[in-house]
Amino acid sequence: MARRSTHRNLSSIGIGDVRHCLVVLATAPLVVGLVIVLHIEAAHAGQIYGQITNDGRTVGPGIPIVIDCALNNRDEQVTDMFGSYRAYLPRTGDCNVTVTYGGSPITLSRGARSYDEPVRYDFDIVGTAPNYSLRRR
Repeated sequence: MARRSTHRNLSSIGIGDVRHCLVVLATAPLVVGLVIVLHIEAAHAGQIYGQITNDGRTVGPGIPIVIDCALNNRDEQVTDMFGSYRAYLPRTGDCNVTVTYGGSPITLSRGARSYDEPVRYDFDIVGTAPNYSLRRR
């Protein structure tokens, strides 16, 4: 019994097959380029960093800070031992800043703005408990 080959030889390739290959080869770089652009755009997320103080002294580690720029564009962090924080946001825009200090949340409306490049915002907690307020330095 003779065995039939499932592979086509080069002489059986039609002009339609060649066009299809050319279309695939021409669009592949465009698709790859689009994927790269979207990945780079995601890498350009906003980054906000800085330090939080109270009476000129660091607040120390473990103080919660929330940077909320709306539409699922927020990050929650805690300060390190120097009172520093670093938040990463998927998009740029105006942001509310909330620091929980002494058991109470303190919010500064539109206290920060995220950009394509990292930006520093230092904040000072002013007043006495329970009437704290947050101020940009």
